[in-house]
Formats: sequence, C-alpha cells, structure tokens
Amino acid sequence: METHQRALTKKDQGDLNGAIADENRALELQPGFTEAYFTRGLLLQMLGHSAEAIENFSQAVRLKPDYAAAYYFRGNSRHAEGDLLGALVDYNLAILNQPDYAEAYAARAQTKRQRGDLDGSIADDAKVLQYQPKDAGAYANRAVARLSRGDAAGALDDDTQSLSLKPEQAAVYSHRALARKAKGDLAGAILDFNQALELQLDYVPAFTGRAVVKSLQGDLAGALVDDTKALSFQPDNANACYHRGATRQLLGDRQGAIEDFNRVVELNPNFAYAYRNRGVLRYDAHEYVGAAEDFRKALALDDSLIYLRFRIWMVRSHLGQPDQATTELSTWLATRPHTSAPDWPDLVAGFLTGQIPESDFLVAAQRTPAAQASGRWCEACYYAGSRHLIAGDTAAAADFFQKALATGKKDYQEYNSAAAELTFLPAAKH
Repeated sequence: METHQRALTKKDQGDLNGAIADENRALELQPGFTEAYFTRGLLLQMLGHSAEAIENFSQAVRLKPDYAAAYYFRGNSRHAEGDLLGALVDYNLAILNQPDYAEAYAARAQTKRQRGDLDGSIADDAKVLQYQPKDAGAYANRAVARLSRGDAAGALDDDTQSLSLKPEQAAVYSHRALARKAKGDLAGAILDFNQALELQLDYVPAFTGRAVVKSLQGDLAGALVDDTKALSFQPDNANACYHRGATRQLLGDRQGAIEDFNRVVELNPNFAYAYRNRGVLRYDAHEYVGAAEDFRKALALDDSLIYLRFRIWMVRSHLGQPDQATTELSTWLATRPHTSAPDWPDLVAGFLTGQIPESDFLVAAQRTPAAQASGRWCEACYYAGSRHLIAGDTAAAADFFQKALATGKKDYQEYNSAAAELTFLPAAKH
C-alpha cells in the first residue's frame, strides 16, 4: 500500500510523527493491515509511548499469531514499562515462532538476569553466540551474569573475548576490571579502569570502581580524587558519594564524611550503609542519641548488618540503659537461626551480654584462621575495651584500645573507633 510505504520512508528519514499519521491513514483504508499495526507500534516505541506500542503489537499478533518480531518488540515495550514477566513471556513466544531469533535470546537473557535467573541468562547468551559467534555484546552480557554468580574467571574470559571483537568499549574494560578485582588482581584492575577512562573520559563507573580498588591498595588519597571526579560528572551519584564519605572517614575527615553521608541519605533514603557509617561517626563522637537513630534505621533497612546490634548495646549502655541493652541483644542471640557451632557474632554478643567470660572470648578470637586473625583480634580488643569503658574501668579500656590499634587494621571500623575512644582518654595514651 502506497500510504504504508510512505510511512516507512518517513520513518527512515526520522519523521516519526509523520510516519504515524500515514499509518493511521493506512489503517483507515485497510483496518486489518498487520504491517501497519506493527510499524505504528515501532514508531510509538521509538517515541517512548510504550503502552500504545503494546496495543499495536497486540493487534499485529492477533492478526498474525506467528509474528515473531511483533512478540519480540512487544516484549521490549513491556520491558520498558517494567513488566519483566510479561516481557519474558513475549520473548518466549518470539523464540517459539523463530527458534534462531538471536535478538530475542539476547533480550530474554537480560530480562532473566534482572529477575535473578543468572543460569538462564547465561544459557540464553550462549544461544546468541551459537547464532552470532562474533557478537561482542553477548560476550559482555554473559560476563555480567557470570560475575554476578561468582564466576570471576568466566567473566574475565568473556570480557576479554568481547574486547577482542570490539576493542573500544569503556564499559567492558570497566567490567573486566571488576572481574580482575574479584580474582585479587588489583594492579590489573587499575590498568583496565585506566583503559576505560582513556576511551571515555567521563565514564563514572570506572572512576568509582578505581576508587574502590585504590582503597583496597591503601591509596586513600587516590580514591578520594577518583570519587570526587566521579561526582563532578554525576553530582547525584549516591554510590560515589557514599564511597567518598567512607574514604574520608578512614582519612579522619569526620566532618567531610558526615557531609557525604548526609548527602547520600538525601539522594537515597534507603541507603543502609550510609546510616551505618554516619552512626559510627556519631558514636565515636559520643553523640549517642543520633548514633542510635542511625543504627536502628540501618538495621531496619538491612538486618544483615548484625554488628550494629553490638553498637546498639553499647549505645544503650552509655545512655544508662544497660539492662534493657542486654535484654535486647540476648533476645536477638536466642532467636538467631543456628545451623552449626556458634560463630563469631554469637561470641561477640555472648561476651557483651555477660554470657561468655572475657578470657574465653579472647581465647576464641586468637583461635581464628590466619587470614582473619589480625582483624578479629582488632574487633575483640575493641569490644573488650568498650565493655570496660562502660563499666568505668578506663585504664583497662585504654589498654584494650591500644591493642586494637596495634593490629594496624586501619580499614576496620573497630580500629578507628578505638582510636576515637582514646582521644577521650588522653591520660591513657602512650
């Protein structure tokens, strides 16, 4: 039909509204014209009108039930609307009607990954590569799923293959850096982040990722620079703001860290870690009421932050509520699910609530595997010092806080909290 052909020409020329007008006319002349519905759906999708696009693709498949492309594009529109299950159903129908539909496999892989079906996503990306062996995007997408399920080596291989097919991909270099980091290759990760930033100077994930790796390498000043650079491009990036706050916290810049954490919770009121870190800073400044509020908010958002339960016990004890603090922590300990022998959090809670003697607690800390030994001893000394401080034995408290500092675990919050407590005990400093 001439009107439909004119619509296609206008579409190719970028006149989307003109093309829609022509398809409207085509459907007035021929109401059962399948291709006009399909093309109008594409045009509406391109304009961002997903709901209307879905209606048109639905008309197309009613007229032609085996129309694989219409199912595929309707799936894309449903995906854009946030209907992941509906999108998945449509991609299934597209593949059912066209088993070699690589684009449908790719879209289904992405949707499965978003729904948490990592194995299904990996399988679908493999199908894409079966039909399109040189699809750099399929390798990159499979790398994301593989890293998410803990297969850093597989992700590294896929990212490398993707880059061999299409070298100028900042996002893939940045993701490969994450795979290298997961494998413990921090130097290699830095090189990949550097390469990503050479390709795209404003690629924020590379700045934030490199900041994390620099922190792990002990280069806190470098991490601070990278997070600040990321925020210069994306001032509302809550993750970059959080990490900069955490870096400032480790550098001893309490005010700067507080400002960053305040900004994070403005941007994302459900950012549990920002409340946690701000609460620790408030606790270290003996601002116990504000600290308690932050700890409880963080726990309400993420109950896996179990160390905050120990902080809440200490806060309540400092606020003159030792019995209530012990009852609360003991109740949690008694109702906590156990599948084996008591773990370290059990021992900390048992010690703080008086169920485990200090000597037994310290012996347990020293029986830790070598890889965790200094960190666990740092924690044990901090909690022992805190318990003595609450009991009014400042000399013993100071001794334990000094022992925590002697571990050198500067990346542990207990280390920094021990240092903060010693500033309130000047006579105990050595």
